[in-house]
Amino acid sequence: MEMGLQLEELEDLPLPDHLLIKIYSFLPRMRDKFRLSLTNRRLRDLFLSPQLWESFYVEFSSCHQDSLYRCKSCKGKLIRMSDSSQDDFYFSIFKGATPSLSSESKPQKLYKSHLCSHFQRVLTKYNRHVKSCSFLLGGYLDCGPLWKIGDYEKELFQTLQVAVKHCCSLENLEIGLGEWLSMHDSSINFSSVTEMDLIYKLISNNSKTLRSLSIISWPVRHEDGAPSILNSLPDLQKLSIFHPKIVDDTWIRLSASIPQPEYVFLSVQKLRNLTSLSLHCFCISAELLNELSLIKPKFNTKVYPHLTRLNILLIFEYQNRKFFDIPQEKWRTLHKTHQNLAMRLSIGNKIPYPSLFRFLEVVKCFDVESVIISQYCVYDVSLISTLAADFNRLKSFVDYTCGSADLCNLLSLVENSPLIDTLVYHGDIEDQCVLKLIAMRHWRKFEINMSNVIIKFPGQPFDPDSVLTKDETTGQYIQTAMYLEPGKGFNLTEDHQTYKKTVLNNIEKFAKSHLRQCVLGGDPCNRIW
Repeated sequence: MEMGLQLEELEDLPLPDHLLIKIYSFLPRMRDKFRLSLTNRRLRDLFLSPQLWESFYVEFSSCHQDSLYRCKSCKGKLIRMSDSSQDDFYFSIFKGATPSLSSESKPQKLYKSHLCSHFQRVLTKYNRHVKSCSFLLGGYLDCGPLWKIGDYEKELFQTLQVAVKHCCSLENLEIGLGEWLSMHDSSINFSSVTEMDLIYKLISNNSKTLRSLSIISWPVRHEDGAPSILNSLPDLQKLSIFHPKIVDDTWIRLSASIPQPEYVFLSVQKLRNLTSLSLHCFCISAELLNELSLIKPKFNTKVYPHLTRLNILLIFEYQNRKFFDIPQEKWRTLHKTHQNLAMRLSIGNKIPYPSLFRFLEVVKCFDVESVIISQYCVYDVSLISTLAADFNRLKSFVDYTCGSADLCNLLSLVENSPLIDTLVYHGDIEDQCVLKLIAMRHWRKFEINMSNVIIKFPGQPFDPDSVLTKDETTGQYIQTAMYLEPGKGFNLTEDHQTYKKTVLNNIEKFAKSHLRQCVLGGDPCNRIW
């Protein structure tokens, strides 16, 4: 009997729900879970069970000719839809083309209605179990002389309405309403503010339970009610404003219209339970630093006693340089008030080194735990040497640029940072440097671009004894060069491509034996262990 028939018979069997839900745990891929839910009505209903859904995520983004919808469950990533991984179930709707779902064609309307109906049922039936929501709704569509908020699909708008109506116990909320507008378009009159009104109401309805709020983007208008809305969140602990997560392909509009510092100041002013604050640097002002540094004179206690993390997205724009002109005393006062304040810095574009150096000179007294450099950033070669010399409490260094850094400085950065356990470097790097870096730490994450590995072809036979170097501190030998199997030493007549392949394969072998999690991206393909 075929598996499909057996599953259909489950609908009539007197099995408890928890046993049927257990079936989902044996299916590692989302697409298989989804197909199982289509087998019969009972399994379809259990697919909405709160045991499977701890978080709710819906995204509708318009980009050129395609629209992507995604959903996921943050807890254990059991439910995830994405267009970025072969192991994840995903679907994509292309305008003017036939959409596909795991190579199975279905009508476009069925996709939209099915997903939105699914989301709405989750929110309606199990709203008390949904603690995290993320709404990333649409982009700005070019409609001639003006830009306006994108014409959202009817089903998605209804989904947002359902969330506003039924979700009253959210703890984590992420909002992305459109793309960042150019600052030159900041005076545009938007044709519709209904979506903003719904977002405001969603925040207001969950004001007593929200612990984390991330505003990735929304239309920046002078009459925004953001400060009054945010001040009504008494227990908010984490706030992020226009601070997107930097990944390898993140592009940030430089001349974007960002919330004014005075609005951010008013928003933060009454959030006394803040533990983490993530901000675009254009949102930071001297007044905000003064506010965060306040101490009650009578009791000698901090006004923001729980603040332990400050994440800053560094962007340089010649017409908006106020952040880099903030007096150094303001930062020093903040450090005196919060000596255990940890910082994470993300560099989004090319920043003139004098401005960047002055800022780094000021914040080196803080515990800077992470530095992320965007793919579209160009930095001075002395940046890494500065980090290696003054920032020895780094736990993570991520460089998505594809340029060339001084590899000696990169090695020094790792040597001088005993806590570092995450290294991502996509630039040019020599093969022996890769092996040295792998052997230097018990990495939590190590990522390089194999396409940018530089291999020096020796002019004489390879000496296998040179692959080991004695560590004078421990007396142990560590492998610092590639390993060639016995009998396969370098031959001058060997094809360079074959030799290169041999070197890369040996890097993989060495990485597998030393790393818990390793990503060697690029040519010939991504490898994850």
